[in-house]
Amino acid sequence: MLFGILCLLLLPFGFASINTTCLPSDEVDALRVIGRKLGKNWDFNEDPCTGRGNWVSAVVGDDANKVTCSIANTTCNIVSM
Repeated sequence: MLFGILCLLLLPFGFASINTTCLPSDEVDALRVIGRKLGKNWDFNEDPCTGRGNWVSAVVGDDANKVTCSIANTTCNIVSM
């Protein structure tokens, strides 16, 4: 019973942390420009910091898609590509 009450009380905090990996819109816009210039077909429906979608790929020769992010407070920023 106590476990159930604690789960209900702490549940909103779990959802609050979901937005901590969202990139600021200006960084997303910059990625769109970079992607167009490089001929990339990046999936902007996925957050680049999650590593899902086509943001991370296997290395083929010297080519790879990989975005490294840093999370500070509630903001995620790209630190390398």
